[in-house]
Amino acid sequence: MQTKPLSPLSPEVTETNLQGLLALYNSKYQTSSDETVIKLLTELNNRAALDQIPLTVQSEAVINLLLTQVNAKKSANEIYVNITKQLIKETSINQAKTAAAGTTFDSKSLHERQDNLSCWLQDHDLTRFMPRSSGDIEVLTSQYSNNLVQDGINQALNNSKIKHIIIPVVANNHYRALYITKPDVLGGEYKLEIFDSKGTISAKKIESQVLAKLKECDIENITTQCTQPKILQEKEDGYSCGDYICANSHKKVKEFGALQADYNQQLISKLETEGNTRNALRKSLIALSQANSHENKKDIINATTERVIESPTSQIDNNTDNVPGFTESENRILNVTAAIQKERNDCTKSYRKNLIALIRQYKIGFLATGGLAEELKKDEALAIKLQIEEFETAGLTHSP
Repeated sequence: MQTKPLSPLSPEVTETNLQGLLALYNSKYQTSSDETVIKLLTELNNRAALDQIPLTVQSEAVINLLLTQVNAKKSANEIYVNITKQLIKETSINQAKTAAAGTTFDSKSLHERQDNLSCWLQDHDLTRFMPRSSGDIEVLTSQYSNNLVQDGINQALNNSKIKHIIIPVVANNHYRALYITKPDVLGGEYKLEIFDSKGTISAKKIESQVLAKLKECDIENITTQCTQPKILQEKEDGYSCGDYICANSHKKVKEFGALQADYNQQLISKLETEGNTRNALRKSLIALSQANSHENKKDIINATTERVIESPTSQIDNNTDNVPGFTESENRILNVTAAIQKERNDCTKSYRKNLIALIRQYKIGFLATGGLAEELKKDEALAIKLQIEEFETAGLTHSP
């Protein structure tokens, strides 16, 4: 089965975000953006779009940090790394909340997890598998903070260019999807669809809460429809609700008139003909995850490893052999960092042991995150320095 790798934010959404950032800057500083500010915001917005991050709907802390540093005329490289750190921090807070709720968090891509045929999808999975925003369709996925959804709804509702809004929501460890369509005329009726893989009775359980949230956005003239897939989620299947809302959201953007490049027809077909019977939907998402890993994401860490090994002073010795149980990316992170520290005469056995423990704890290499990965393309020395700082911040020591 062929799968389509994921894409960055569409040109329309990217431009909308840029105009939003300029408006936020002008409002905050009560001035018109000068040429330097426009250039900085454009570059930052374009980088974020490549990482599928709509900046205007991020948390207040992220936006304030961005605008303050743009106003201080810091470099785009430094600003992007700093806002990425803030996003990572917010992600960690949400992971802690997830753990407190009794749900296991795994930041690995779906195809890399040992329990990938039975695990619950995480927020970052939805970011990968939901359709992208395009044209007059806004897809709100909470990539870094659960507090983003309300702000995103407000902005989408107030944006005259947006006609349809798609929102994944979770309550009591169960994903549902909301589809909001604006009226054609001022004062007309909004349409709300609540989709639930377990059926319309389950969808009905959150209707009053959703309507209350929309009322906070001054939306009261609204008709509601609760819907379900043709093939319901099986009772013994306690994990695939997220798979269903991803597939159904691709179906909805197609219905809303999105271009073929902006939805995945294979997911729609699986939803319509099999649902998740015999793990059909989940296997499709695993294949999509793998395709995205191999085709859409450039192997930046591998390129770094090659450059380090090519340097005569950076040969990786037996102390940096691959660790059993680590993924390929995690071993590359280990080897690159150890080689860098060896050049500084600072790669002791204790350092390497602590580094292994840290990577095992986080189950992800910091260089794999969007901001530092992008930084690596532009300024390798700075990216490596920032990576080392991130490890040290997380508790990596240098004791012999």
